[in-house]
Amino acid sequence: MNSQRRRGGRWPRKQRGWTPHGVHHPHRPPHRNRRSGSIPDRLRKDGDKESVATVRVDVHPGSLAEGPELKGLGANFVFGFIQAVDGEKDPRNLLLSFQIAQNIINRKYELGTFTEELFEVTSCYFPIDFNPPPNDPHGITQKDLVLSLRAVLSGTPQFAEFLLPLLIEKLDSDIQSAKLDALQTLTACVASYGHKELKEFLPSLWSSIRREVFQTASEKVESAGLSALHGLTACLSRSVLTCDSEDSLETFLNLIVKDCQHHLCEPDLKLVWPSAKLLQAAASSSFRASCTISRVVVPLLLEQYNNHVQSTQRRTLLEVLQKFIHSAKRSPVEEGGESSLAEYRQSLCSVVFCALSDSSSALQTSGLRTLMAIGNHPGLLFGTDIELAVDHLSKFILEDVDHETRLAAQTASQILMLFLVGDATFLPENNVPQNVNLLKLLCLLVDPSLGTLAADGFALLMNDPPDVLNKACHADVRMMYRQRFFTETAPKLVQGFNSSPKANSSPISASTLLANSTGGGRC
Repeated sequence: MNSQRRRGGRWPRKQRGWTPHGVHHPHRPPHRNRRSGSIPDRLRKDGDKESVATVRVDVHPGSLAEGPELKGLGANFVFGFIQAVDGEKDPRNLLLSFQIAQNIINRKYELGTFTEELFEVTSCYFPIDFNPPPNDPHGITQKDLVLSLRAVLSGTPQFAEFLLPLLIEKLDSDIQSAKLDALQTLTACVASYGHKELKEFLPSLWSSIRREVFQTASEKVESAGLSALHGLTACLSRSVLTCDSEDSLETFLNLIVKDCQHHLCEPDLKLVWPSAKLLQAAASSSFRASCTISRVVVPLLLEQYNNHVQSTQRRTLLEVLQKFIHSAKRSPVEEGGESSLAEYRQSLCSVVFCALSDSSSALQTSGLRTLMAIGNHPGLLFGTDIELAVDHLSKFILEDVDHETRLAAQTASQILMLFLVGDATFLPENNVPQNVNLLKLLCLLVDPSLGTLAADGFALLMNDPPDVLNKACHADVRMMYRQRFFTETAPKLVQGFNSSPKANSSPISASTLLANSTGGGRC
C-alpha cells in the first residue's frame, strides 16, 4: 500500500475532470485540479460493489465502534479507505462510503497527510447530481446522498482550507441548485468552525452572499444566503479573541455595514430591502453584532424617515425599522444588559406616534405594526409612552377607519396588553392595564352580538363589589374613582357613538348606566 504513494506523501490520482458515461454535465471549471462529476442514472449491478468490499467488511458504519483497533492503524487505514472508494459510481456504495467517511471524522481517526486526499475523494461528487431510475428498488434519493456528503464535508475544520474555496467557486456558477447546495453546506460548516478557519475567506464569502441576495433569481437561494450570513456572524461571535488576535467579527461587520448602509440613503430606496435583509441577518446572530449594526443603522433610518416627506417612502423605512426591532429581539441579550435598541427607545416611539398621526392609512397601519413590535420587545415602552399608545389604539378601534387599520390596531392592543401583564412593575400607580382592559370593553361595544353585554359591563364596573368595604356593610368610605372613571370614559363613549358606521345603541346604553351609577352612587 505504501509503495503506491508518491513523493510528498501523496497518492496517485486519476485525471481530473472525470464525468461518468451517459450523464450530461455543463462545463464546470475544475478547482485546484479537483475532479467534478455526478452519479449515473442507472444503478450498477450488485457485482460491481467489489470496489468497497474490503472496507465494507471491516469498516461498516455500524461496526466502527466495535473495532477500536482500526484506530491503531493510523493514517494507513485512511489511505486504504481512500484507495477503496476512489472513483466509485454506484449510489449504494457512495452512500455507504459517505457514512464511513463521516464515522472516520466523527471518531477522530488520524488523517495524517491524507486530509486533503480524503476531502478530494468525497468532494469530487459535490454538488450531487443524481436522478434515481424509475421503480428503484433500493430507494436511494438525491436528498440522502446530498445530506450524507454534506455531513462529511462539514464534519471537521481540517477541511476548511479546501472546502471554502470550493463553495465560493460553486457560488460563482450559473447553476441555481449548486448555489443552494453550497450555501446550505456553508451554513452547516460554520457551526463547527472558528474565526481562524474563516478569516482568509471572509471577504470572498461576503461578496458571494451579497451578490446572491442583491441579484437573486430564487427565493430559496436568497433565504439560504441570509442563513449562511447569520451563521458566519454567529461563528465569529462565538470565537474567543486573544489579546494578539484581530477582531474578526468587528472587521466583518464593518465590511457588511460599509457595503449596505449607503443603500438606505438612496432617494428611490430601490435596494433598501436587500440591504436591510443582510444587515438584519447579521444583527440577529448575537448581542454584540446587534449593538454594532444598530449603532449605525437605526440612527440612519430615523434620520431618513424625518428627511422624507412622502408617505410611501416613510412607510418603507418604518417597515425596515420594524424588522430591525424583530432582529434585535432575536439576538440574545447579555446577562444584566439592556436591549441593543434601548438608547433609541424615545426616538423609535416618536417616529411611531408620528406615523399614527399621519393622514395616510397605509402609513398608520405600518405604524401600528411597528408599535406592536416595540410593545413585544421588553425595555422599549415606559409609562407615558404606553398611555399615549393606548390613546392611539382606542382612536383607531373606535373611529370609522378602514378594516386593515382597525385590525392592526386590535392586534397591537392585544400584544400591548400581553406585554403589560408580563411586566407591569414600572407603571405609575399600575393604572395602564386598567386602561387597556377598558379599551377592550370599549371595542366590544361595536360588536353586534356582544355590544349589549359590553354595555351592561359598565354598570358592573360602577357597582360596589361585595368583597370590598362599602356603605352596605356600614363602612364610612369616600370612593372618588367613579367620578374619575366617568370623566375619562364618557368622551370615549360619545366618540364611539358618533363614529359608528351604523346606528348603534350600545354606547348610549353604556353612557346611561355610567351616568346613573355616578350620580346615584356618590359616596
